[in-house]
Amino acid sequence: MWRIWPEPVEGQKPFDPLAEARGNKSYHLNTIPNIHLVFESVGKTVLDSHQQFSPVDAAILPHHTDIGPRLDASWAEIAQHSKPEVIVLVSPAHWDQGTGVLQTTKGTWNTPFGSVRTDNELVDQIRKQADIAFEPTSFENEHGIGVHTPYIAHYFPNVPIVPIIAQSKAGSTLAREFSHVGARLEKKALFISSIDFSHYLPAPISARHDEETRRVISAGNVERIDQMGPEYMDSSFALQSYVFLQRLTGCRSQERWHGQHPGTTYFVYTCSTRSPLRISAVGDIMLARAVGSALEPRDQTTQMALQRTNDLLASVTAFSDLTFGNLESVLSTKGQALPKPYSFRANPAHVSLLQEWRISHLSVSNNHSEDYGKLAWDESVSVLQEQGLNPIGGYANEPVVNSTTAGGKHIAFLGFQTLNVPFSAQKIADAINSAKQTHDMVIVSMHWGEEYQPVPEQATVQLAHTLVDAGADVIFGHHPHVLQPVERYKDKLIFYSLGNFVFDQRGEEQNRSLIATVDVWDDGSLSYLLTPVVIEHYFPRLKSW
Repeated sequence: MWRIWPEPVEGQKPFDPLAEARGNKSYHLNTIPNIHLVFESVGKTVLDSHQQFSPVDAAILPHHTDIGPRLDASWAEIAQHSKPEVIVLVSPAHWDQGTGVLQTTKGTWNTPFGSVRTDNELVDQIRKQADIAFEPTSFENEHGIGVHTPYIAHYFPNVPIVPIIAQSKAGSTLAREFSHVGARLEKKALFISSIDFSHYLPAPISARHDEETRRVISAGNVERIDQMGPEYMDSSFALQSYVFLQRLTGCRSQERWHGQHPGTTYFVYTCSTRSPLRISAVGDIMLARAVGSALEPRDQTTQMALQRTNDLLASVTAFSDLTFGNLESVLSTKGQALPKPYSFRANPAHVSLLQEWRISHLSVSNNHSEDYGKLAWDESVSVLQEQGLNPIGGYANEPVVNSTTAGGKHIAFLGFQTLNVPFSAQKIADAINSAKQTHDMVIVSMHWGEEYQPVPEQATVQLAHTLVDAGADVIFGHHPHVLQPVERYKDKLIFYSLGNFVFDQRGEEQNRSLIATVDVWDDGSLSYLLTPVVIEHYFPRLKSW
């Protein structure tokens, strides 16, 4: 049967039907502006030796050369435990080049770090199942594809690619069809959606667009993406493909980074292989003092800060089974303040914020538990329980066990402090050991250490090891109000301090925080991610690096 080729567009090279038969076109990167910034960044990332990233099924990555170090960090994280047989790169067809709405090619990209070749058999297979044109010429200067090939050559040597570019008129219908084809590939594939966002806009407009983009990604709203246009992103098709693949594969999506550069903003998302259980944790939450004043009434600045926090948690913890935090202020109207420098009591109505933030478990054992006495603490615990939240710990270090079932695992939560009430390491170790006998895993909340110290003192480290030896699988620490390291001890995890999360303290270090995401696997192994956040006007937002 004769094949009718489309008429060439004015100014483009005529389509060569013999090119497909020849295949194996050789592509070079020296025509991509500032490609040296990519070359200089490849392989420079040094990952934390204690951190283990979950395998990644799909990701959203930028393609501008200006952020080479961030691209390298993203590829390094993906490469740590992902072992794809092929990488499918989905990029915009910049300037709507070519004639097909979707286009692909066969060939080799030559980089200083090795060559990256197409999986020609898979290219043919995908083209048979999806309406994708074969247009090698379109890929000669396509930086949405080319910029990633040096990282692939370095981190995934000998792994072939399937390059796909999409014109701006490609929408959700084509993305759905393509994603269904991709999800059924016989080979283990890593899907990369190569996208830049908010081009050439004033900073306030760009910020508003990015906030909306974050919401539609979290909600998986492909219909809204169809309406957003190029001022939001340079490939709605690539973004919709990510959303559809997330649905089809069941992977867990998480925002990893948001950055800005004059004229463009960037997002990095990863969709990780679904673990049986995912637990997130944040630092100290204090809803009294200046925070409480800002909440009653809420002015526009506070409303915007709260919206950023909601967006942050929706994009980072939405796919977590459990989310833990340390409640640093009782929710009560009862009691009298004790004679101490700082006493924190918050309006019980603020429990609604904890619900909005999807926090499921809260430590109520810390040095502010007794600020307004036992009656206030009892009311605070009741307020949490009535709203379906789980208080962790006792008023005076009683070994109270909260049992939770999630991800097919029976989990014991315990909470203790070393500061204001009698403390016995042996009694706590015994309580942990006892809980371990009847639960699949034990998570311990510890209010400990010295305030404002970036490194835990030796006594805290020794105590942490004792608790792990007794059976603790994960320890979430708090109280220092600044970040402290994470330790992997006997294949268990100790987060010494996640810093503040909602607080009114001043100082740069007190306003830096982390969200920890722990994946628990069938064999009991633990992997984790750390998402950096900063506190602005008392509430956190994602940190831009």
